[in-house]
Amino acid sequence: MAPLKTAVILYFVLLPLLAAAEPSTDVGHENQPGDVSRKSLLERLESMRNAGVTCMEPVEGADAYLEVLKSLGYHDLLAACLQERLDANYQGAAEQPELWRALGEAWMLSGPHGSEKAFEAFQSALTLRKDDAETQALIGHLLHREGLYEQASAAYDQALTFEPENIRARVGKAALLARNGDISEASAQIDALGSDAQPYDITTRLMLRKALYDFEKRRGWFEDTATNHTAYARLLYRAGRITDALVSARRAVGLSPEDVAVWNFIAAMHIQLGTLEQAKQAYENSLEAKPDQPQVEAALSQIRAQLSPPPQE
Repeated sequence: MAPLKTAVILYFVLLPLLAAAEPSTDVGHENQPGDVSRKSLLERLESMRNAGVTCMEPVEGADAYLEVLKSLGYHDLLAACLQERLDANYQGAAEQPELWRALGEAWMLSGPHGSEKAFEAFQSALTLRKDDAETQALIGHLLHREGLYEQASAAYDQALTFEPENIRARVGKAALLARNGDISEASAQIDALGSDAQPYDITTRLMLRKALYDFEKRRGWFEDTATNHTAYARLLYRAGRITDALVSARRAVGLSPEDVAVWNFIAAMHIQLGTLEQAKQAYENSLEAKPDQPQVEAALSQIRAQLSPPPQE
């Protein structure tokens, strides 16, 4: 295979996609559990190192050590540890395709400099297990990241042949649909994944951000319908482009003002942005279109209370 093209990869923190038909009732500030979790992981890593735990010794702590490196996003260190295990054939590591796959993923996540090593590790995994759908899907993501879209699509298809419900491959195929302008189908395919796609939220955001950029750069066009604008708004949201998602969602309700799901989606996005007055208006429009929505009524009451000035003493 020709050398893979290098590409800069950016990582973003992604909140789960807001369910379009369900109102949010949290209008306050969110806590930041991720900061606490990271601090705990760093403390655990330091404790392990002080205890002499390494990639392979003592045996009781080695696997936990690798998990902590992975959770912290220390992909270069994780790759080095996995390579050490494989080179030493630690507990028969060299014959375990899942370890070669893990090495490939670590190198892939380490950045463009790891692309070639990632591909080599994935090939080693497939040598041991030719029908490994997850490895095929990871190869697809690696090729996708490098802009080799036709090859990526073929890798996804191979993964889905082995495992039709493989989430990673299905996300990749949906991103390619979005890139090619099949907005409604791309959105429908991602929505169909439901909660199963949550572990891949960051990957989904990265892929959709690039796919929609490519679509728009080519002066992408779709028919001016409420369905298309709703689908586009949901893809934009998943890509982390909330302001653009709001513009498209507003166009959707302009064409179909009775669509309460989109009004609730608009309200939920405004709540996330902290623009509660606009959220209130969206929920009011939703209730005007369909009065019998207890959850929306409860959310609206909470927003009104938040917006009301404190009583004078």
